[in-house]
Amino acid sequence: MKRHRSLHPLSEHHHHALVQTLSIRRAEEAPEPERSAALETAGHPLLQHWKMTGRKHFQEEEEILLPAYSWHTQLNEDSTVMQMLMQHAQIRARMEQLETLLSSKQPAGAEVIALGKLLHEHVRLEEDKLFPRIEAELSEEELLALGQRFTRDCTKNQRSSNPACSLSCAPTPVSNLLRRLPALPAAGRRRQA
Repeated sequence: MKRHRSLHPLSEHHHHALVQTLSIRRAEEAPEPERSAALETAGHPLLQHWKMTGRKHFQEEEEILLPAYSWHTQLNEDSTVMQMLMQHAQIRARMEQLETLLSSKQPAGAEVIALGKLLHEHVRLEEDKLFPRIEAELSEEELLALGQRFTRDCTKNQRSSNPACSLSCAPTPVSNLLRRLPALPAAGRRRQA
């Protein structure tokens, strides 16, 4: 799905979140005893991503994107917006819990898995439902004004000079990553055997 260029920074953030969820998914599928260690290992970059990008991303959606959208719809009557905000609160709470577990060297695998599923579900909600509606409602001028206010993750110079950045900032559209990741069970729900 082609995204309006003004929303590219938010979609880039989503891309980085999906890279994290893919790493978690791979760790979850590892055989024991490697699985536990792999999940713990996946938790550290997930938390780092949250601190460096995730918090700011949520802030920009809540303080820039949604106020602009509110001129066109009643946010409290939009179930997708309400679900997005609920997920923001859940992700914030789970990130705090993950930080507590990792800093106290307690097992964090279950929390990492839950966060991976919740992040995947959250990105799908915004990319598949919310962003297309915002693009349809806002005028071109409104969208262009928004785009100037969002934070980009990496510049082209950072991508070429920093191997870690070039790996996670590869210009792969979010829609490509969404297609490569199978639908995950909703966060907090157990898989049935």
